Amino acid sequence: NLDDVSADYQKAFRCFQRGALDSALLIFKAIELERAAENIVSEQGRTQVLRDEYIRRDSEKNKRKRETNDALRFKAQLHQTQFEYDRAGEAFDLLIRLDSNNVSNLDVYAYYLTNQKQTDKAIILYRRCLLLTDPKGLNPAFLNNLGYLHKIRNESVTAKKMFETALEINRNLAKSNPKIILPFVAQTLNNLALLQFQNNEFSDAETSYMEAMEIYKNLGEDSSNIFLPDEALLLHNLTILHMTQHEFAKAEKYCQQAVEIRKNLANINPQIYLPLLAGTLQNLAILKSKENRLSVADSFYRESLVIYRPLAKKNPQAYLPIIAQALNNLGRLSLDVKNLRAADTMLNEALEICRGLVNQNPNDYLPIMAMVLHNLGNLHFEKHELLTAERDYIEALNIRRNFSKIDSLAYLLDLSETLNNLACLRKEKKEFSSAADGFQEALDIRRFFAKTNPNTFLPLVAETLYNYSNLRKNMREYS
Repeated sequence: NLDDVSADYQKAFRCFQRGALDSALLIFKAIELERAAENIVSEQGRTQVLRDEYIRRDSEKNKRKRETNDALRFKAQLHQTQFEYDRAGEAFDLLIRLDSNNVSNLDVYAYYLTNQKQTDKAIILYRRCLLLTDPKGLNPAFLNNLGYLHKIRNESVTAKKMFETALEINRNLAKSNPKIILPFVAQTLNNLALLQFQNNEFSDAETSYMEAMEIYKNLGEDSSNIFLPDEALLLHNLTILHMTQHEFAKAEKYCQQAVEIRKNLANINPQIYLPLLAGTLQNLAILKSKENRLSVADSFYRESLVIYRPLAKKNPQAYLPIIAQALNNLGRLSLDVKNLRAADTMLNEALEICRGLVNQNPNDYLPIMAMVLHNLGNLHFEKHELLTAERDYIEALNIRRNFSKIDSLAYLLDLSETLNNLACLRKEKKEFSSAADGFQEALDIRRFFAKTNPNTFLPLVAETLYNYSNLRKNMREYS
């Protein structure tokens, strides 16, 4: 095909076709083919040298990259050990810049961000892990982690889908390799149970927790108690589940078991397990307050705060929200025993912490602030500071109403609590019409939940009915 050859070749070929062979050879002589071939051979040699040099340099670069990668990961771990979380984050950022497709680095950084409550960034990294490891996005480990993050963000439908997909994949894999895969099944069951609890699906949550517990106990028989931390976590979560359902005897049984395990673990590794022990101590404090052993409850709350306060100085983002909740609980306890000055101190410190956190991340911390505001409203109501109490209730109400529009199951009950108390205040102010509206809305919400879980929610229905009937009495509506 003459279209594919040089112009000189075409001229020589036409001479050949005419029989002018000498003319054809003269054309090739004029372009000095031999020297052109020698030049090409020489250039090929130089190209090979450059190629070898590139391979050598690339190999050296990859070696330095691996060494730098390992050093940065170790550096990030060291900064975390020293509670230098900003510097740890800088090291992780460099890791991702070094290689944005390294799944191990993405996974480690996303886990760090999850613990630092930076859910948006963690979701982006886990989604990248998911796509890099499976084009169909069906890696069960990353589906589980993403489900947990969506649960935190109260995106229940997305979270449930991810947990159920991860469970289906891992249950099938566990049939051929149970010792390796079943711990992952148990982990996802725990996360699914947390979501079910968040959605007030208490029976389903208990079933998921107990299946996970059975897995860990069976595995633990052959594993020298390596699953004790996981068992303690499940016991902690079962405590909260039964507390919510007012099953306090069951809750305390699980809580005491969790405390025992975590105390033993904290003696071995305080840095990891002391914060977890503090959380379990808070649950024990709540249970003691339910038993009306308020001084014991107070001591457990304060013991947990002694653990948390030094941690918050080193890692405020992780521990200040927990301190705010502990202070809120202590303030509520002080209010119950009519120690109004202590309640005021605790609740206002909690509110100050919450306002600072909300400026950084409103989605995560506004619900906590609403809880504190609600209790401050109770405090000011108790002190007959009705205008201040009303201001607190209204701010809490607005937050809870907005969040109930996003995830009604998670926030409607909290909304009903503030509606009920604000209605009580307006009854006190003789604003009967507004009070009636509040009681009615609270009653509708509580009746809705009582249909599916009467043991837990009928007492709340009764509370609002009692308040509402007193209002009707004041309005002389005796029928």
